[in-house]
Amino acid sequence: MFNDLLKEFCAPLSPDEIEWKIQGVTNNKDKTIIVPYMNNRAVMTRLDNCFGANNWSAKFTHINYQFSKSSKKDGPRVENGLGTVCELSIKTGNEWITKSDGADATHIEPFKGGISDAMKRAATQWGMGRDLYDYPKIFLEGAHFYIPPQTMSLLNQMVVKKNTQGLEKDVVVLPNPNK
Repeated sequence: MFNDLLKEFCAPLSPDEIEWKIQGVTNNKDKTIIVPYMNNRAVMTRLDNCFGANNWSAKFTHINYQFSKSSKKDGPRVENGLGTVCELSIKTGNEWITKSDGADATHIEPFKGGISDAMKRAATQWGMGRDLYDYPKIFLEGAHFYIPPQTMSLLNQMVVKKNTQGLEKDVVVLPNPNK
């Protein structure tokens, strides 16, 4: 039974569980790079739906760490970082199984963002969202600051096609709906 629930938890993400963000623009600024991601609410909803609210838990530990960084100008130096580790536990029978992963504090809402990112990464350790790595590189013609609604519709159609038929392309270039 646990394996069936875990399989359901790891099923490909649906269009309403995927969010899209602009990752940047190409060097010549003729295309916008778009990537899929899952948000933390999708993780918690799947955990509740698959295992029940009482059969999973998340424990967060905040850590300070040091890392080496070097630049051509300043050479090597040691910097401090702040991160969060999420231990995501799921109950099977009378046993709790834990998988964990961590993330750095984010630039926007560092504390909350670090917690959310760590939990999403821990869910990926369990298998949820791994299908996001199967998407092709997605470009939108033109430089954009937001994803136009017409493009969101195409992205949602792409998710459905990927989940039902698969995608064969390594790169997808979507048309600029503003032209």
